[in-house]
Amino acid sequence: MTSFADLTTIGVGGHIARFIEPTSRVGVIEAVEDADSKGLPLCVIGGGSNLLVADGPFNGVVVRDPRRQITGPDEAAPVENGERIVHVNAEAGCNWDDFVAFTVELGLEGVEGLSGIPGTVGASVVQNIGAYGQEVAGAVESGEAWGRRGKRATALRFARDSDPVGALPRRACIRLRRCRPASSSRRRDMWCCR
Repeated sequence: MTSFADLTTIGVGGHIARFIEPTSRVGVIEAVEDADSKGLPLCVIGGGSNLLVADGPFNGVVVRDPRRQITGPDEAAPVENGERIVHVNAEAGCNWDDFVAFTVELGLEGVEGLSGIPGTVGASVVQNIGAYGQEVAGAVESGEAWGRRGKRATALRFARDSDPVGALPRRACIRLRRCRPASSSRRRDMWCCR
């Protein structure tokens, strides 16, 4: 039997009556709708880094989105304001720091200051994480969420202190810039991000 202690970074929390890790977008929606239709307590989690859970049993459903796919970069990206813009897509279950590392390795900038923040791409959007003058809302081009109340796909929206309970992030498209190559006095494989 799975417990929250197995799923949280601080390793505390009681046993979970039903733990589900759907392998598709549809599976995530079906798991949530099933719990909602049965009136069961529901907890949708990302990386488990922002959870402090009691040691007693949780008599409900916990859903964790294990989809971690990252697609991109968009090689045919248009030049916007004289900069080459690249769109990188990530599923909500993708580890945020893995996403940042992936983009930095490709020589992209726009979220590099957000490295080391625990959680998932989906949680980064819900919380609008920020550090060192960057915040995820400034980089998200578009995204999709599942509206639990309306039972339909909706566009991601950012609002401080909003209630994220009504929508579950499913994916995000992050708008980044190619770093300028380092000056000729540096090695050609080095990048210089502003």
